[in-house]
Amino acid sequence: MDRAGDLAKRAVLAMVPSDKRLEAEVCMAWADAVGGEISAHSRPVRLSDGTLVVATGNATWASQLGYLAEDVRMRLNAVVGQEAVERLRVVVRPDPDDADE
Repeated sequence: MDRAGDLAKRAVLAMVPSDKRLEAEVCMAWADAVGGEISAHSRPVRLSDGTLVVATGNATWASQLGYLAEDVRMRLNAVVGQEAVERLRVVVRPDPDDADE
């Protein structure tokens, strides 16, 4: 990430309540960790007790993310710089932007 990106990230994280900061950091790292193709078809919803819930628009992408789950988990943790994500849970939503459970 470039210097401006680092500053923007720090500014955003400073506004997040401390109990949600790790979740926000993981969500902000999603696109960098998974790449453009996957991030275009999925989005992180929440991180709870080490489980990252990820929404995708269809079963094909859910299956693909399930197959890649361990690799995604390791890349996310590498980008975040700690073992924040222990497992992924993929949910299918017709519109991943409407993924609140």
